[in-house]
Amino acid sequence: MEAADAINARLLQIGYTTSAEFNATLVGRRWFMRHAFGRRTHHLHVVVLGSSEWRRRLKFRDALRADTKLAGEYAALKVQLAVRHAADREAYTAAKSEFVLSVAGET
Repeated sequence: MEAADAINARLLQIGYTTSAEFNATLVGRRWFMRHAFGRRTHHLHVVVLGSSEWRRRLKFRDALRADTKLAGEYAALKVQLAVRHAADREAYTAAKSEFVLSVAGET
């Protein structure tokens, strides 16, 4: 994570923002975001290559790529949750967690 922390200033220079308090609660990753027109448009998660966090995220990605039905279910869930939590990004993210964890084999 030292390498991730070393690029923090550069990411901020090119338009990302972050929360030092939130990042302090994370193990094995750092989180950044970008905004456009008053809305979050990008999330960047910096993880250690080969770490358990890296493997978990790739497992989820690969599962969606391998199963179009599963990918469609996730897309539909995201649309439903975006409507339900239009004004609360954190609630939206939290509501996706069960699906993500189940696909990653963590529930």
